[in-house]
Amino acid sequence: MEPYQPIPRPAPTGGRKIVLDYLAEQYGTEPEYPWLQYPHYCTFKTPVSHKWYAAVFDVKARVLGLSTDRVVDIVNLKIDPVQLPALIDGDHYFAGYHMNKRHWLTVILDESTDYNHIKRLLDASYRLVEPVQK
Repeated sequence: MEPYQPIPRPAPTGGRKIVLDYLAEQYGTEPEYPWLQYPHYCTFKTPVSHKWYAAVFDVKARVLGLSTDRVVDIVNLKIDPVQLPALIDGDHYFAGYHMNKRHWLTVILDESTDYNHIKRLLDASYRLVEPVQK
């Protein structure tokens, strides 16, 4: 059996870089790459519960219901189901891609994304998954 060779990954850019940098700085979490066949798909787990609170993928926009095959970076994050319907706009915000569509939100990461809003959503996602210990 050959020794494991890590898959070279290009340095993240654009919205992906903003999200990955924020999660590293804010929560000290580093991306995990659980799928060999999808080397750009990464997940983020909380340190105590070890549950996902975010995932970053690159997908064809068509899988989100858009009418183009361009590849887009997306972030999936946990959301309060009560808030979810108000956020979904079918343009940048969607029910969770490949996740429970009642509890996860998918956001396209591009030049028109409000990254301050995304950071607040990521913070809320983290708190939903890893409640403050009393």
